[in-house]
Amino acid sequence: MKATYIDEQVAVFDDVLSPEDFKNFWNYCQNETWESVHAQTRLGVFRLDDGDPLWGKQVAWPSMPLEGMLPPGLDLSKAPLKFYPTRKAIDPVLEAIKARCPHVTSLIGKEGEDWAGISVRPYIYPRGSGVSWHADNGPYSGAVIFYAHPEWNVLWGGELLIADPSTKLVEAPGAGVHQRLDNRAENEEILRNGFGRYVMPKPNRIVFIAPGYRHMIAKVTPAAGNHARVSVAGFFITPEGVMQMAKMFLEQGV
Repeated sequence: MKATYIDEQVAVFDDVLSPEDFKNFWNYCQNETWESVHAQTRLGVFRLDDGDPLWGKQVAWPSMPLEGMLPPGLDLSKAPLKFYPTRKAIDPVLEAIKARCPHVTSLIGKEGEDWAGISVRPYIYPRGSGVSWHADNGPYSGAVIFYAHPEWNVLWGGELLIADPSTKLVEAPGAGVHQRLDNRAENEEILRNGFGRYVMPKPNRIVFIAPGYRHMIAKVTPAAGNHARVSVAGFFITPEGVMQMAKMFLEQGV
């Protein structure tokens, strides 16, 4: 379970699923219910020219019994997400992520202390879509990505780009907002050094990302044709974040 690459920003693990589990998850993606990430509202992390990515159902894996963490009156059976184990092909993906967490505590923190659970969902990025430069600013101790497409070509784009460590945000988690129409401050910060690193969306690869670092997903190029960039992406949710999610569900009448 040795990392292919690790530094203070990212850790990369390759060949994380067995061939059978990888194939099963790809088949799972064929039957997932997909909708535009903008179906309910325009998400601030996506700028107007980021195309139209799709996402599937959210899946969560709490690290501790939820009963003692959640407010009374919350019926999780009505929540708009699934819980591990789902008994579906996404479970081995979550298991592969969870198994590697003890090896990347320098990036994402410790389970039960810095984070209380994992929340992920599958994504499809068709050609012409991506995510502009941003830093994750929610109640997260880190992020994770799994690449699920069975093949990828270096001409197809979709790289994960990470700005130089000097551009790391210094605000506390949850501070700040995404600027949909004005990126002057972000542009100035990233161009100050103007370099960083990239990670190719290699099939059957997991990438962990430490919080606060500016990153983006390069647009999938026309050369990709109908080869979509398919991934599972999510966050390690802080204990405070679990309570925030519970409050949101209560407000929605769950």
